[in-house]
Amino acid sequence: ATPSTPERDFWIRIMRQIDDDVDLDRARSGRPCEMESMSLEELKAEKLCVQRGLLSMERRHGRPSTSEGKDVTRRLYNGYREIKTRIQEVEEGRSRLDSGLHMKEVGPESLSCGGSAEGTSKSASLGELEVQLGNATRLKKELRRVLKMFEVEFERKMGRKVGKGDRGEMEEKYDEYKKVKSSIKLMTRLLGERK
Repeated sequence: ATPSTPERDFWIRIMRQIDDDVDLDRARSGRPCEMESMSLEELKAEKLCVQRGLLSMERRHGRPSTSEGKDVTRRLYNGYREIKTRIQEVEEGRSRLDSGLHMKEVGPESLSCGGSAEGTSKSASLGELEVQLGNATRLKKELRRVLKMFEVEFERKMGRKVGKGDRGEMEEKYDEYKKVKSSIKLMTRLLGERK
C-alpha cells in the first residue's frame, strides 16, 4: 500500500469531496453510474459536473504540482478525458449516421414507396452500407437503453407502464428510435440483395 503523507491525504480528501458531489448530482438527475449506460445528454451533464469539480479544485488549490498530488488526482483527470472522448464518439457516430442516411428522410414511407433514403442507400457501396448499418445498430442500442431506463423509472414512480401520452420530452427519442429501426431494416434488405 502507498504510505500516507499529509500531501497525499490532502488530495485524497479533495478527490472524495468531488466524488461525493458528482454522486449527488447523478442521484438528483437520475444518471446511471456507468458511462456506457449514459445517453449523450447524460454524458454532457456528467462532463459538466466533473469539470465544475476540477475547476473549483484548481481555483482553490491550483493544479497538483507534486508527484503525490498528481498521482491522487490522475484518476479524475483521466475520467474527465474519457467522458469527452465518449461524447465525441457518440456525436461522430450520430453525424456519420445522419450524413450517410439522411435520417430525416428515413421512415416507413421511404421503405414502402422507395423514397430518397432508399436512393441514397442504393447508391452506397457495399462497404459503406455495412459501415452505416454498424453505426445505425449502435445508435439503436443506445436509444433503446435510454428509453428502457425512462420506462423502468416511470413504472417505478407511477406504478404503471408508459402510455403514448406520458412520453413528454422523450417523444423525440421514440421517433428517432423508430426511424433508426426503419433504416436498419432497409439497409439489411439492401445488403441481402447485393450479397
